[in-house]
Amino acid sequence: MSVPSAPQGKSRGRALIGPIFGIVIIVAAAVVWFLNRDDATNAEVGDCIREEGSDELTIVDCDDPSAQWEVVGIESEEQTYDEFMADPDTCSAFSEAEQAWWYGEVGEEGLVLCVIPVN
Repeated sequence: MSVPSAPQGKSRGRALIGPIFGIVIIVAAAVVWFLNRDDATNAEVGDCIREEGSDELTIVDCDDPSAQWEVVGIESEEQTYDEFMADPDTCSAFSEAEQAWWYGEVGEEGLVLCVIPVN
């Protein structure tokens, strides 16, 4: 007479795949956030930014000597670069704004930051 074998459970390796995958996803998201946290697309009113190169803006502390501009407003709707260039009233809702920065990828909609120079 044969004795039925006990049912086989998940192997320990398979049981660990889900939690390990979850941890890898969380770590990857944290790294992406950390690398992009100073990107101007995350700017808020009151933040200061500096220009790096011809088309890169980075958020910096307003006490940082490299701070060049303070954000006094953000246009509520994103627009393409062509729309930005064609609109003479960009940032007119922010009376103290002295300059407008369009930030995005050409051909796509981008963010418009209304700024004043840091003194």
